[in-house]
Order: sequence, then C-alpha cells, then structure tokens
Amino acid sequence: MEEPSTDIGLIQKCQEGSLEAFDELVLKYHKKVFNVAYRLLNNYDEANDIAQDVFVRAFRAIKGFRFQAHLFTWLYRITVNLCKNRIKVLARERRRTTSLDEPIITEEGQMNRQVAQDKPLPSDELINKERQELIARALASLQDEFKTAVVLRDIEGLDYAEIARILKINIGTVKSRLHRARMLLQEKLKGAF
Repeated sequence: MEEPSTDIGLIQKCQEGSLEAFDELVLKYHKKVFNVAYRLLNNYDEANDIAQDVFVRAFRAIKGFRFQAHLFTWLYRITVNLCKNRIKVLARERRRTTSLDEPIITEEGQMNRQVAQDKPLPSDELINKERQELIARALASLQDEFKTAVVLRDIEGLDYAEIARILKINIGTVKSRLHRARMLLQEKLKGAF
C-alpha cells in the first residue's frame, strides 16, 4: 500500500516547519491514535495522555521521517511503545500499595481509610453495554502482545503486514498471536453470551 499523496505533502511541509500542516496530521490521525491507546490501556485519561505524547514525539521527530514506513504505521508504533511503557509504570505503581488497615494521620488525629464502593450498573443499562464491558475486561486481561495484536487487527482493522511492520515481527507471528488471543478471549467469555 502506497503512502497517500496528501500525507507525503503534509509531511514534507512539516519537515519545512509548517505548523498548519502538522495540525492537519494531528486532526487526521488523533482519533485513531487515541483509540489504539484506549484499547491497550482501557483508561480514557491515560489514552488522552498517550495520544498527546505521541504527537509531541512525532512533532519533534518529523524532520527525520524518511518515508520508509507509512505515516500511520510510524504513529502506531510510537503509540504501542508508549502504551507498553505506561503499562509497566502502572504495574509498578500497583505493586506499591498502601494498606487499607493503616490509619491516616491528620491534624485532628487518626482516621480510618474508607474505600469508595463501586456503583452497581443501573437497572436500565443496555445489555449491549454490559457485553462491551465484558469484552473490554477480557481484552484487558490478555498479555500485552496478544492484546496489541487484537486491537490492531480486529478493532483498528489493520492488515497482517501492517501489524507486522508496527510490531517489528513477522506475519506468521502476527497470525499466531491473533489465533492465541482469540482462543483466550473465547475461553474467558465462554457462557457470557
């Protein structure tokens, strides 16, 4: 697949310093970048932060863009790498937890910690919403390599070759990861539908 000529022209203008051209690229690809980040992180705010970071990095590096990959492949690769790094940071933060039994020291003395309770789903919540949440949780529980493959193929609709370029793996590995991920999802969702 050839790079769209509009992207080539915009990239060249960006390389010449045009902020307007870069704004056009952001407008064109922001939603796709955000969607990938959201699917990988399953968190709206984190996905927004990642999307912003992707375009900050792209802005800084666009002058060095060599047209060896499609622009969206390059942006997706940045997105996937930033998400992987963020997942590692979040995992480290989860390991550093505070005991809920440990009181909080205030000026007035000690206070017991209170945990906010999850709100139950409203009774009028649509079944479709519940299914989407089940699928999102099942997807979030997959190992990163499987989750990334599913997001890029089944949600973003990229072809195997494009996924292979983004992840820097061969097409056979992409297909294998997708097959394994789909089997895991099927097992996790068994009986839910």
